[in-house]
Amino acid sequence: MTAASLFVPHEQGYLPTEFARSPWSQELLHGGPVAALLAHSIEEVVGDPAYRLGRLTTDLFRPVPFAPLRVETELARDGRLVKAVRASLFAGEVEVTRAHASLLATSEPADPGPDIDSPRIPFPEEAQAQPHQDQPTAFANTVEWRDPPGATPHFTRWLRVPLPILPGVELTPAVRAAAVSDFVSPLSNMRLDGAGAPFINADVTLYLHRPPLGEWLALAVTARDCNDGIAVSAAALHDQTGPVGRCLAVSIPLPSRATP
Repeated sequence: MTAASLFVPHEQGYLPTEFARSPWSQELLHGGPVAALLAHSIEEVVGDPAYRLGRLTTDLFRPVPFAPLRVETELARDGRLVKAVRASLFAGEVEVTRAHASLLATSEPADPGPDIDSPRIPFPEEAQAQPHQDQPTAFANTVEWRDPPGATPHFTRWLRVPLPILPGVELTPAVRAAAVSDFVSPLSNMRLDGAGAPFINADVTLYLHRPPLGEWLALAVTARDCNDGIAVSAAALHDQTGPVGRCLAVSIPLPSRATP
């Protein structure tokens, strides 16, 4: 039997599995697997470990259906220091999501500079019960999570994606970071009592200054501002050795399910 993964190969490109579903609808995909698939495709286009993903912006301007998908990529600039890649995700003939990435040349030695406002996030050794176990399979229920001791409830969380992007294709550090980046929206928009995240994000941007180590990554919300129903959020991204980057998103209130 084929091992579980977020996507499987399909004659049109990729077919999502149940583990990539959205929490809002079983007919849609969660933003995390979508960003991960685009990051995977972008890394394949460049194919040079001397260039690392520095920024990935995923525009979630349409719901991504639970259906066969294909990715079209373009190396927009093949520079010596910066490579720019565009990737579009299609369902049939409709473009549903688009990503823009910057991959930067690494250099040695490099001055690390000062770390500003980047305290370590403690990692809890004890596992907690997973959320929503009584709900249908979806990405949010597949991801493992742990709350760090002493953190503000809901605003800081360790996350682990236990599945590969494709059968036999493990998550690279950048793809793993992309897979959890979308959680900046529910974590930042969660009410203090934990009763739901009534906002949905229109995009997510991931910045990485180094590749994350290990399978567990933490998001710690650092800012959220909201006016006229538009919320802008930011979170620090950590691995167990320290900060690795930032995630940002702009969100709006989730429309009523009765709204067409």
